Amino acid sequence: MVEDLSQYLEEFLADARERIDNLNNAVLQLEEIAKRGADEGEKRRIIDQIFREAHTLKGTAATMGFTELSEVAHKMENLFDDIREGRIDISNDIVDIVFEFLDVISEMINDIEKGREHKIDLKSLYEKVDKIKEKVALEPSSKTKQENNLGEVRKYSVKVFFDKNNTMRGVRAFLILSDLEEIGEVIETIPERKKIEEGKLEGDSVEYIVLSHKTPDEIKSMIKKHPEVLGVKINEALEAGVKRIEIYLQKEAPLKEARSFLIMQDLERIGEIVDIKPKKSEIEAGKLIDGNRFIVYLKTQEDEETIKEIITKHPDVEKVELEKKEEKRQEEPNIQKFADRIKISKLVRINVEHLDKLMDLVSELVINKGRLEQIAESLESKELLEALSTTSRLMSELQEEIMTMRLISLSEIFNKFPRMVRDLSKEMGKEVKLIMEGQDIEVDRAILDKLSDILVHLLRNAVDHGIEPPEEREKLGKPRVGTIKLIAKREKDRIEIVVMDDGRGIDPAKIKEKAILRGLLTESAANSMSTEELLNLIFMPGFSTAERVSSVSGRGVGLDVVQEIVKSLNGSLSVRTEVGKGTSFIIRLPISTAIIQALLIQVADEIYAVPINNILESKEIVRDEIRTIGKKEVIVLRGEIIPLYMLHKLIGLSQNNKDRFPAIIVDLGSQKIAIGVDELLHKKDIVIKPLGKLLSHVSGFSGATILGDGRVVLIIDINSLLEGAKYGGV
Repeated sequence: MVEDLSQYLEEFLADARERIDNLNNAVLQLEEIAKRGADEGEKRRIIDQIFREAHTLKGTAATMGFTELSEVAHKMENLFDDIREGRIDISNDIVDIVFEFLDVISEMINDIEKGREHKIDLKSLYEKVDKIKEKVALEPSSKTKQENNLGEVRKYSVKVFFDKNNTMRGVRAFLILSDLEEIGEVIETIPERKKIEEGKLEGDSVEYIVLSHKTPDEIKSMIKKHPEVLGVKINEALEAGVKRIEIYLQKEAPLKEARSFLIMQDLERIGEIVDIKPKKSEIEAGKLIDGNRFIVYLKTQEDEETIKEIITKHPDVEKVELEKKEEKRQEEPNIQKFADRIKISKLVRINVEHLDKLMDLVSELVINKGRLEQIAESLESKELLEALSTTSRLMSELQEEIMTMRLISLSEIFNKFPRMVRDLSKEMGKEVKLIMEGQDIEVDRAILDKLSDILVHLLRNAVDHGIEPPEEREKLGKPRVGTIKLIAKREKDRIEIVVMDDGRGIDPAKIKEKAILRGLLTESAANSMSTEELLNLIFMPGFSTAERVSSVSGRGVGLDVVQEIVKSLNGSLSVRTEVGKGTSFIIRLPISTAIIQALLIQVADEIYAVPINNILESKEIVRDEIRTIGKKEVIVLRGEIIPLYMLHKLIGLSQNNKDRFPAIIVDLGSQKIAIGVDELLHKKDIVIKPLGKLLSHVSGFSGATILGDGRVVLIIDINSLLEGAKYGGV
C-alpha cells in the first residue's frame, strides 16, 4: 500500500524554506571565514552544518517523491563533500555556484507549492560544477594529492537494518545507495538494485556489496547519519570459494618470518592465495600484525578442518581462525528498544487559519465583555460583579495566550536579508557588512507579513544610495567596507526597528531644491520649512533625490508605499540623517494589531478611539499659553516647541472655545504634535474592525470598534489625519 504524502506537503515546504535560509546564512558565514582566514575548526564546523542541511533537504525531497529536487540537492551535497574533504577550496566562484544551487532549489519549491512544472535549466549549472571539478583534477589541492596515495580498495558486505514499521525505509535505502556510490562502487545489492531505486523495500534490511578505499568505521559513520537506520553490520566480502584465514603464532616463537613462509607454501598447494595481510614482502621481513599474526585469503575447495590440520602441523602455531568473527559482536537491532526511545513531540503544527479563527472568536468575547461590564454597573449587583470579575480575568488570560500563539520571531524574515545584501552589494560593486540585532523578538504574524516588504525596500535603498563605492569611501577617510545595521528593540507594547547605514546621508538642501524644481513647493514655502519637515518630503509619492536610475529604487522612490504600510499597522516611520555620516530609518509598530489598547476621547458629541501606542502623554492646555509661529499655533512643553491642532478642525466638527481643554501629545515619527480634544474618557481594550470597501478611501481613520453598549466608534489614524501637518499645513 502506497502512503498518500500530499498531507505532508505544507510541512515539507515550510521545512525546506527554513533549511534554505539556514544554508544561505551558513554559506555567507563560510565566505566570511574564508576571507579573513579563520581557524580550520570553525570552517569545518560550518561546512559540516551545510552538509547536514543539504543532506536532510535531499532526503525529505526524495521522501516526498520530488526526484528532480532531490537530485539538485544531492549535486550540491556532493560539491560540499568535495569542499569538506579538501578537494576543492573555497572561492568566490564556488560560493556563487552554491548560491545558484540554492536559488534553483528555492524556485523549484515555489513551483511545487503552486503545482506547476519546473522550467529551470539545470544543465548549465551542472556544467559549471563539472568545469570546477575538471580544473581541480588538473590542479589538485594538497588534500587531493594525499588521496591519490590512499590504500588499496577493499570489498565489503554492508548490511543496513531499518525499522520495519517505517514506511519510508525504501526511500532511505535508495539514499544510502547514493551515498555509497560517492565513496566507491556498489557492485551488488540484496534485494536487487532496481527495487531499491524504485523505493520498494519489503523487508527491514538491505545488503550492499561495495568496493571502497574507506574503512569500515568511516562507512558505518556515514550510514548512521540517516535517522531511520537501526544498525549497520560490515564484513569484508569474499568471492565464492575464498576463505579468510587468520593465523596466530606464539609470541615467543623464533624465526616467525620463516614459519609464516612455510605455512603459505603449504596453503598454495591446496588453492590460490588471493591476498595476504600484511604484504608478502613485509612478512618475509618479520613485520607481522601485532608481531605474531597474519591473514591469508585462500581460494580453495578444501573444508575448514583440512585447512586447519595443514596449518597446525607446523610448530609454534597458537591458533587458526577461519571467517574470523567481528571483534565486537553486533547484535541484530532490537526494534522494540528503538521504539521505546521514541518521544512524542511537545510541538503541534497548526494551520494559521485556525489561529485567525480563534482570534476572531476572542475579539467577539472582548466586545461582549464590555457589554457585560456595562450591564453589571447599571444593575449594581455585587454577585454579578464578582462573577464578571473572574470571567474578565479568564477572558484576558485567554486573549493573551492566543495572541502569544500568533507571535513569530523576527528571525523568520531577518534571516533572508544577509544573502540579499550580499548579492546586491556585489552587483553594484560595493563592499557592505550587515549587522543584525534583536531578531529573537516576536511580533504578530499579521505584522510580520507586511514588515518584510518594508525592510526589503529600506535595505535595498541603503545599499544602492546610502553606501558609497569602496574607492569613494577611502577618499573620504571611511573604511572601505560600508556598514548597515538592522536593529530591533522591544519597548513595552511595541517594537522599534532601525535600519541604519554609515553612508552619504540625505541632504535637506537637495530635497528642497528637488521639491521646488518639481513644483511640489513654492520657494517661500520651502524656505519656511524646518529640517524635519524637509526630510519628511521623501515620503511623498514619486519624490526622489537620486541622480541616476538603477534597478533598485532611489532613496525616496517608493518610500510613500513604505509609509502607507507602516500607517496601516498603526505605526510610525521617521528618518534621521547627517550628510556624510549616514541615515537611520526608525519604524515603530505595535506588537499586535488585532486587539489593542485605546484611549476613548470626546470631541463635541462624538466619541473616538486613539491607539495608546501613538500617545506619549496627555496635558491640560490653558488657552493663554498658546503661541503663534508662522501662522501656526504651538505650545511649549519642557522647553520644546510642539505644533497644536484641534481635533474638531481636523475632522470638521464645531469647536468650543474653552479656556482650558485636554490635549494628547502624539509621536509623529520625526516630531511631536499636540491634539486638542474636549474630554479624555478612559482606556479600553478594543477590537479593530475594517471600514469596508465603501469607506476604505476615507483618510484619518484606520477602522472602527464596537463598545459594550453597541455603539460604533471610529479609530483615529494619527498619521493620515495629520498628513497635512507634516508638510506644513492641514
